[in-house]
Amino acid sequence: MELMKQILLAAPERIETRELPIPDPLPGEVIAKTLYTGICGTDVHSYFGETIFGKVFPFHIGHEICARVTAVGDGVQTVAPEDIIVVNPFFTCGACTPCYMGQENGCEHKTTIGLKGFGGFSDYVRVPATSAFPVHSDNYPAMSLAEPLSTVIYGYEKLRTAPTQRVLIQGIGSIGLMFLQLAVRTGFTQIVVSDFSHEKLSIAKQLGADLALCPLDDADKQTLDALSHRGFDIIIDCTGSIKSMQTTVDRLAFGGQILLFGLCSAELSMEIKPFRLYQKDASLMTSFALTKHSFRKAIAMLESGQINTELLIDSVRPRARLEQSILDISQGRSAGKIIIDTCL
Repeated sequence: MELMKQILLAAPERIETRELPIPDPLPGEVIAKTLYTGICGTDVHSYFGETIFGKVFPFHIGHEICARVTAVGDGVQTVAPEDIIVVNPFFTCGACTPCYMGQENGCEHKTTIGLKGFGGFSDYVRVPATSAFPVHSDNYPAMSLAEPLSTVIYGYEKLRTAPTQRVLIQGIGSIGLMFLQLAVRTGFTQIVVSDFSHEKLSIAKQLGADLALCPLDDADKQTLDALSHRGFDIIIDCTGSIKSMQTTVDRLAFGGQILLFGLCSAELSMEIKPFRLYQKDASLMTSFALTKHSFRKAIAMLESGQINTELLIDSVRPRARLEQSILDISQGRSAGKIIIDTCL
């Protein structure tokens, strides 16, 4: 019986490797050999003790997956062995009211690969065929970005956008840089990004930001303060920092929109004066996960080269460096997405 390596979080800050038989697919399921899996900010949160479902362990980290199908269960017609797929990590029922309305992220019976296993850093994944999307590209590391890009698309399409608007993106890791590329395609009057990392700011300039500012630099801070006095029509916060999120209301123009996208701990809270939102006729929104529509759109954009993935990826690393890579991300030592080659 052929064995596989399963990688999981047994407890906070404890990654374990277990060996078990490669499973056979049940009806409607797909078994796939993982190729490349990106490390998400939620993986970092999970590592330090809090999954998106709370303090749930063991937890199967790794959900930004590009894999090769090895077996399919009875009734599966959408993919076949040897197909390259990317995985929608949300497993939904397809029959509840949110699912019928195209809001699968609100499925009343949803679960995720993190709860069901195996995670994307394992040798194989076992997923419903409805979560396995075939792709037509041999740039497998780039295709592993389908899941995070789909969450960005879902959040971005909540905004009311127009070429006359001025946009501020706070925090430009790989997620912020994806938002930036969507913003550049929209053709706003001005796109400003802010981050503490000069390396990330340099990448943002290459991707089309009009201004790339570091609030730690006096001159950049003065520029950002001056622009904020006039106000931005759209502010997208990708930092996950409460301090950063709380700046958005004061930096917003009348009638402006705030999208709080970056994930923070469920135990944290922020202070915003509702009167200030009222006074600015402002819209405050968040964005949870993705839908199948945004997932398919992300695949199409990646396949057609509409997203520059080369500048989004910091490095591709062997699985032996998974834990160190998580620590590097948590300590700000990466300028973009770190992707794990699960075959090394």
